[in-house]
Amino acid sequence: MKKTLCVAVLVVGFLMAAMPVSAGIYVFEPTPYDLGDLRHDNAWEWGLDFSGGWYFEEVVLTFKNIRNSNDAPNILFIRLLDDVTVGTTKYWDSPDVESDYFACQGVLIDAWTDDVPGNPSVVDLTYTFSTEGLLGHWSNFVANDGMVGFGFDPDCHFDNDGIELTVTGAIPEPGTMMLFALGMVSGVAAYRKKKK
Repeated sequence: MKKTLCVAVLVVGFLMAAMPVSAGIYVFEPTPYDLGDLRHDNAWEWGLDFSGGWYFEEVVLTFKNIRNSNDAPNILFIRLLDDVTVGTTKYWDSPDVESDYFACQGVLIDAWTDDVPGNPSVVDLTYTFSTEGLLGHWSNFVANDGMVGFGFDPDCHFDNDGIELTVTGAIPEPGTMMLFALGMVSGVAAYRKKKK
């Protein structure tokens, strides 16, 4: 009877630990929210901390009302990075050279340019990670040390009304982890008692 009870507690602990209880949609914005309108003489790194056992269903990166600030066909390099620090970091980047400041780092999401040179349009630029094949990279980067982020290198100005990251996922609650630990302790105790 005691053996059955211990096994039952162990199984319940495993099942409850597998259930992400704090599921939801989380929205993040960098500081400043528009990264200085992505001026051509700066490159930006935006790092986030997702340590603690997150499970990700979807990740979406959105640039609200982004527009090229002039008629030239300029380019915005967007990268997913795994070696980052939390928060935003601004770097000086030569405005005279078109290059990706974060080249050879992480994964290139896009090298975006306005589709209509000479007539800059205003668009919401959205990257849905499951559709873009980036969700696996995101999860792997987070699995390394909990840190993940982005590198933005605008080669000319890209005015915008804010950058937003929407994460759909879950993180285990401490209570769930306690039940898991209790199940493990009960299982070990039952095993030791049987061995004697």
